[in-house]
Amino acid sequence: MKFNEKISIIVPAYNCQKYIRQCIDSLIDQTYENIEIIVVDDGSTDQTLEILKSYNDKIKLIAQENSGVSVARNRGLKAATGKYCMFVDSDDWIDLDMISQMIQHVQEKVIVRCGMILEYPNKKEIRNRVQKNTLLTLKQVQDLFVHTYDLSGPVCQLLKREELKNLFQEDISYGEDFLFNYKNYGENEVLLLKDNYYHYRMLENSITNGLDFNKIMKVCEDILNVYPVLLQKHSTQDVYYRVVKEMNKGLVRVFKSDILTKTERNKVIESFWDDKRLDVCLKNLKYSEILKNKTIDMFLMVFMKLRWKIAYEKCGKFIYSFVYKIASRS
Repeated sequence: MKFNEKISIIVPAYNCQKYIRQCIDSLIDQTYENIEIIVVDDGSTDQTLEILKSYNDKIKLIAQENSGVSVARNRGLKAATGKYCMFVDSDDWIDLDMISQMIQHVQEKVIVRCGMILEYPNKKEIRNRVQKNTLLTLKQVQDLFVHTYDLSGPVCQLLKREELKNLFQEDISYGEDFLFNYKNYGENEVLLLKDNYYHYRMLENSITNGLDFNKIMKVCEDILNVYPVLLQKHSTQDVYYRVVKEMNKGLVRVFKSDILTKTERNKVIESFWDDKRLDVCLKNLKYSEILKNKTIDMFLMVFMKLRWKIAYEKCGKFIYSFVYKIASRS
């Protein structure tokens, strides 16, 4: 069966002069011809915008003041005219046959996702949970949202544009892609492809590197605002576990990054230790639920639940850095 539906490819771009050509070239050279490439420059201060202008009419270029990746993606979505759409980050690239391969699998009430290759400076790592094409049931899809990050990212997927009832939430900086997918997947099943068409460039910076104290506080606040949405459809124990796990993950990154002073680090702890949302999760999360997961997270979550506040303040940086290093090797 031959497909010729228009596909809109949306690329948010910010200060990516080093990588933007590889990204855009991989889109222009797609073997599938009926595409539109929408690039939203989010107020770049390097040569990114000038490079994008050199592509002339090969791309649809939108320039905006720096407003964040969610605003950029939303502007791209509003400008899209394709029946289907997909997102590509400006420092990544895709195989030349990605769209022509994925479009063959589209069907009603099914979202198609492929695997990705993590591109480190000196190695590659495949990120794909299936070895053969696998259609997930609605229950399996919901379970993955609760227990994994497999369906959280906006890339690697082909979405029917008219079915996207929710835009990216623009007032949060952590978990906005999770919310976008969770709210838009609705009653759709998900087809996971065994093939890996997307190349995700692993850069040095993370969500916490280079952020000041106020932005780090905002990340932690976003975690506590985003994940309780799962309570609408899932058992409380599952959600309690996910919220505590996400908070742990955020704090691990904070402690590992070495960007806070000791005073600021303690302020982060004090601000969230008595937060009612986290408090509800910590008090009600059962130890038996934590102990089901035999990972390094288990020890950190037990540590949080026991609420050893003084030890946490005095030894938190050492403990988290030490455990994180172990976790990163596992």
